[in-house]
Amino acid sequence: DAAAQCRDETDPFPVTLTIEHTRAIDDPEGCCGGSPELFVKVFVDGALTCTLGPEGSSFSYDPSSGCNFTIPPPYGSVAIELQLWDDDDGFGLADDHLDISPLAGPNLNFRYNPRCNRVTDDAEAGEIAGCSAGSNSMFCSGSQHEARGNGDAGDGRGFVAFTIEPTDGRSPLNDDLELTALEVIQVTPNADAAVHDKATMLRAR
Repeated sequence: DAAAQCRDETDPFPVTLTIEHTRAIDDPEGCCGGSPELFVKVFVDGALTCTLGPEGSSFSYDPSSGCNFTIPPPYGSVAIELQLWDDDDGFGLADDHLDISPLAGPNLNFRYNPRCNRVTDDAEAGEIAGCSAGSNSMFCSGSQHEARGNGDAGDGRGFVAFTIEPTDGRSPLNDDLELTALEVIQVTPNADAAVHDKATMLRAR
C-alpha cells in the first residue's frame, strides 16, 4: 500500500550522524600519559545531543554507534558542532580538547539541511571543504566528510571523518521522489563491461 509509506509531515524527522573515524594527530597525554581515550561530543542547535565514547585507549577511535536525533517540522537546517576530547577523568585531570577545525578554534561547525540531505559550512567558509553556503555540489550530500585541526587551539591536533543522513533513507517530504534502484541495460558480448557508443537503456525504480 503506497499510502502506508507516506510520512506524517507533522512528525519529527529522524537523522543519524555517524563518526566513521577519529584520530589524535598529536599526543594529548604527553610523554608519560599512555594512549588517549578519545570521545566525541555532538551538539545540535547548541544542545549537547550525544557523547560517543570513550571505548578503550588508542590514538584512533571508531565509535560503535551513531548519534540519532530528530528535526521538528518544517524540517529546516540545523547547526551541528563536533568536539573531540581525550578522557582524563581517571587521573583526576581535566579532559584534553583536541582541535579538529581547519579554521580558528578547536570545534567543527556546520549546518545540515534534511530537505536536500546537504552539509554546508555556513558558520565559517572553509570548515567543510567544497561545501560553502548555497553549494549544490553532490559531494555535500550523503558523502563522507573529513576535517583536520590546524593546531591553533586546544591540546593538540585531531582528525574526524563523518557522515550524516536520514535515519531511514527517506526524504522528510512526501512529494519527493526516492530512487531505490538504477539498472544500466545494454546488449554486449561481455556482461561485465559496457560498450562505448552503443544503445543503452536505464531502468529506474
